Amino acid sequence: MNQPTRDEIEELKRRVARLERQTEPIQITRLEIESGSLYRKLDDVQEITNSVETKIDGMRGDVFKIRESQADLRDQGQAIKDNQDTHTEILGQLMNFGERIEATMATKSDIKNMATKDDMSELETRFSRMEAIMMQILDRLPQPEGE
Repeated sequence: MNQPTRDEIEELKRRVARLERQTEPIQITRLEIESGSLYRKLDDVQEITNSVETKIDGMRGDVFKIRESQADLRDQGQAIKDNQDTHTEILGQLMNFGERIEATMATKSDIKNMATKDDMSELETRFSRMEAIMMQILDRLPQPEGE
């Protein structure tokens, strides 16, 4: 539906005002009316009135739709704000969790001081050699009598 512009509405108001002035009572001593002309003017006024009423009804519908849209947007805005609040709370919890993990996590220096697989293998080899040496020492010791 084409919406009337402000200029069209103002023009219609001027035309209605002009028609109202034309219909104001005039003192006449003798009146001769051509009925065809009068009926045409009345038809014109009625047509203008119907057009204005139709346009006003259309505008009322549009205003109602705009109000509904605004209400929907307000509801959506509130839902977005609620979601943002929830996300902010979850983000805070995640940050706290991360800070706790960071506090208990090993640092580079901690890891540097830890033994590697190669270190452990070397230690096992050394312990095996030490065990063999200790067994040789025990074998060379004199046996207690009676055993």
